[in-house]
Amino acid sequence: MNPSFLPGLVAFPAGPLTARSPSALVLIATNLVPVFGVYFAGWDVGSIMAIYWLENVAIGFLNIVKMLLARGDRAILPARIALAAFFAVHYGIFTLVHGVFVFARFAGFQDGGHFGNGGGGAPFGSVGAAFTDYGLAFLALFGSHLFSLFANYLGRGEYREKGVQAVMMQPYGRIVVLHLTIILGAFVTMALGSPKPVILLLVFLKTYADVFFHLKEHNKGTAGSLAET
Repeated sequence: MNPSFLPGLVAFPAGPLTARSPSALVLIATNLVPVFGVYFAGWDVGSIMAIYWLENVAIGFLNIVKMLLARGDRAILPARIALAAFFAVHYGIFTLVHGVFVFARFAGFQDGGHFGNGGGGAPFGSVGAAFTDYGLAFLALFGSHLFSLFANYLGRGEYREKGVQAVMMQPYGRIVVLHLTIILGAFVTMALGSPKPVILLLVFLKTYADVFFHLKEHNKGTAGSLAET
């Protein structure tokens, strides 16, 4: 499994990433999908929490790919496969527990401050609604992280510098901090009756934090920041 030919297909900038870098712009654009859902598909805070949980699944899957491609510590393929398998189980349990909390606490939450049994944008009111409401949102978020994989991890040659153990730990810190922020915002939103402006503030908060961690991960202490242009 040698990805060395991929960076030669497209030239990506080698300098520090900023909020105007292609991968950051794609991330911002896909994070705005819930805004469309709130105004045109009747999503509530429970819907958005479900989508953000699905994004964790995409991040975990692509992190396994990154682990298998990592070359920074010269780990042999069997070692990378073993660590990737361990990550899949550990991260899978972490995500499952997180998902149980999200769906038990927020699934079915309706505008007006009570819990319902679907409809009105509540997560998974029906199989068809779940696919319609969340399938495209998940694909958009997955596509954003996939674009970053090609643009940054492969295109900028990050896989040559990062070791498999370091890559394995990357998602945890970002997700824990990010979702503590999101959950806190979700509780505030529920307390206020889930008004649209507050839901949009929650989306903005998540988007800002997402871009911040994205730049921090890929700049490795360089000068790139949200303020750069």
